[in-house]
Amino acid sequence: MSASYCTCGVLLVEDARFCHKCGRPTREEFVEQEEAAIPPAIPQQQLDPLLPAAQPEISFQNKIAVRIGILLAGPMYILINFLAVLPAGIFFVFVGLFSTGFLSVAMYRRRAGVGVSVISGARMGWIVGVFVFLIALVLVTLMFAVVANGDFTQQVQEQLKRQGQTAADIERVVEFMSNPAAVLMLVVTFFVMITTVPSLGGALGAKLLESKEPSR
Repeated sequence: MSASYCTCGVLLVEDARFCHKCGRPTREEFVEQEEAAIPPAIPQQQLDPLLPAAQPEISFQNKIAVRIGILLAGPMYILINFLAVLPAGIFFVFVGLFSTGFLSVAMYRRRAGVGVSVISGARMGWIVGVFVFLIALVLVTLMFAVVANGDFTQQVQEQLKRQGQTAADIERVVEFMSNPAAVLMLVVTFFVMITTVPSLGGALGAKLLESKEPSR
């Protein structure tokens, strides 16, 4: 019998079923048996149902994020109106908005069952802030509509007098209210503040809760 060599170049032992160096089967029937022993791969479409459904990114297209934003916006608007009249009220307003952003991320993680990145956490807080701003805008617009038939400026002056404001302060407020550009700037400033602070809270919440991210 002539000497047989493996494809790796090693001289095979007589009647050997496998190469003693590389382990390759020496005859075709052994190759077929080895291939038959390997279980077929499971098609990807059969594996997909076993995987958790991917959550959409946090935006206004994400129903969970929108529901959380609406749920927190109402109480947050009431709270900031209460905090604003306290001494150092602006500080407490910032704390309340920041905490709401943090809370929104914790609620989203719990309801969606997935972790939240820092960027997504900022988006979640921003969504809450947008809803707070919309509530404030609607209510202020309704207030202006209600008093449109009366002397609104006079009512504001009387209200400021009851609050103990000086005549000079009252005059500055009236001048400000008669300047559309100044009012628009105030609205823009309010929007930036009311959305940026919860965004920072959401980003920090996502960062601090990152170590507790649920397994996927």
